[in-house]
Amino acid sequence: MPEENAERDFLIQMHVAVYEECPLHEAAQGSVDLRPDGPVTHGPWPAEHVAAVLRVWRDAGWIDLYFPALPPSWSLAPAEWQSRLLPDRTLDPADAAELLDQPERWIVGGADGHVSPYRTDLGETIDVPKWLDLADGTMA
Repeated sequence: MPEENAERDFLIQMHVAVYEECPLHEAAQGSVDLRPDGPVTHGPWPAEHVAAVLRVWRDAGWIDLYFPALPPSWSLAPAEWQSRLLPDRTLDPADAAELLDQPERWIVGGADGHVSPYRTDLGETIDVPKWLDLADGTMA
């Protein structure tokens, strides 16, 4: 896949991850589309690239981060920010920024990795091409 198409595919998949509220630990792993003519694999990508795109969209006010209610049986390693969750389970702005700056924390066994991006009310009004254009060049 030419480099330009690879970046566009990456950005489309990041938009899908936000749309689906994918946990951070899954976002860099990529995905597989099961098509009649065979599977199409997207990714994996460096977590730093994922974080860069999410930061751009968060800075624009199009996404934010929340921590979903998870089964206690998952026994995740807790995160220090959990005591500062807002009533709607959204991360405090400073905690969200710090988590996006440290993608090495996005592990499956810890609360950090189960934080999910979501589209804000503003983000829901933005057309997909604008999302992709705003994040264009983040892989460079």
